[in-house]
Amino acid sequence: MVSLIIEGLRFALLLILYWFLYRVARAIYLDIRTARPTETRAGQGWSLVVIDGPGWVKGQQFELTQPTIRVGRAPDNDIVINDPLVSRTHLSIVQGSRGFLLRDYNSKNGTWVNGHRVMESQWLGEGDVIKLGSTVLQLSGGRHETRSRVPHRVGAAD
Repeated sequence: MVSLIIEGLRFALLLILYWFLYRVARAIYLDIRTARPTETRAGQGWSLVVIDGPGWVKGQQFELTQPTIRVGRAPDNDIVINDPLVSRTHLSIVQGSRGFLLRDYNSKNGTWVNGHRVMESQWLGEGDVIKLGSTVLQLSGGRHETRSRVPHRVGAAD
């Protein structure tokens, strides 16, 4: 009887070890998959450009001048999106040493980057397309003459 319990515990330990190795391998795979040949360095001149969305002016831009930009429906976000498919605090974009890191806050309808759903976080590169709700934004590193400085609170209700 004791040997059967010991074998069961060994089996459970082996399952936990394989699960851990799977999670490590998956994290490495996701990091490699999202790696860019050239890194996106955070700094001046970066913005989110509106590609599509209800109530938005196409081409409208939001400069990424703060270390962390919060995006969502709630009025206390840096970029407010009046879209019922967007969570109150949907995501954030954080300036890091490698560039910009997008973090999804477990939003109900998800955040998509270049057609792939973001499960937790993902590094962004120039030209990446971000979709949340019905709104589509693009990360741009080029300098443009007309920009909105974040925080900027606009959306479908404006």
